[in-house]
Amino acid sequence: MIPTVNKIYLQYRAKELTRDETESLLLAEIFKSPKYYGLTNPNEDEVSSFLLWIHHHIPSILEKYNPEESTFLTYFTTAIRLRYRSWRRQVVKERLIQEILDTHHYQESLENEEHFLEVAEIEPVYTTNGNQKLQPRHPLSTKQVTTILVLALRSIHSLSDSIISKIPPLTGISQDEFQRCLERIEEHIEKKKELQQQLERKINRTYIFYQQHKQELEALDPSMSQYHIVAHQYKYKQKLLEKLRNDRKNICFYPPNKLIEEILNLPHGSVRRILRNAAKHIAQIRELLDLENK
Repeated sequence: MIPTVNKIYLQYRAKELTRDETESLLLAEIFKSPKYYGLTNPNEDEVSSFLLWIHHHIPSILEKYNPEESTFLTYFTTAIRLRYRSWRRQVVKERLIQEILDTHHYQESLENEEHFLEVAEIEPVYTTNGNQKLQPRHPLSTKQVTTILVLALRSIHSLSDSIISKIPPLTGISQDEFQRCLERIEEHIEKKKELQQQLERKINRTYIFYQQHKQELEALDPSMSQYHIVAHQYKYKQKLLEKLRNDRKNICFYPPNKLIEEILNLPHGSVRRILRNAAKHIAQIRELLDLENK
């Protein structure tokens, strides 16, 4: 009696079956006897996933068969077993990469959280008592208006919408003009965000290669020439990863002094002087605005 797989192939060669019908029947044979075809963990989910993957390789397997070398059953069984091993390596590699990335992202999120906490401690966040109006006792001088605008633009991402909306009437700047100032600052922040995303992608790729080289080193004999090649690649990725992380850490989302000076049409060095005396300016402005707690 001719084995089923051989019979399927003979019917295919005799054009009694179409290619699609042949593929479906061969896949059904694998599904019925997964262990025979080398599937070492034949649970239904794994078998289904493998069949989805191997489905695209069946046409190539059919075309490469040479009847003079072996029966189709022997050829087909060998081909499926070899491809199953390749598929398993690919699955394991993808899982490893995902685990590495998950761990990496978790560690990075902790580092970013610590970084933002540090920023929050050193950057001024302006708030107001909800029961008090943001109005000065006396008209603000040009210097005081400039100080408020500089400090506002410098820390715009830390200000609430409520405070931002009160800056134009407080300083006398028109709403349209202030909106143009905000748009310039937002353009700067967006560019920094794009740079951050680019660095994140580079860090992820480098981290994966770094971990792969590390695991290769653990499996290699130090006396082998391959060990030294991998060791060199490992050290390179290690240094590159450190550099990329430092680059990301050094990204500053706060607008540079030069940009604020351009926006407000201030002389060079004005923003630096205002920020240097920021604590004194903030105290004076709070007193003027009657925001001190009594």
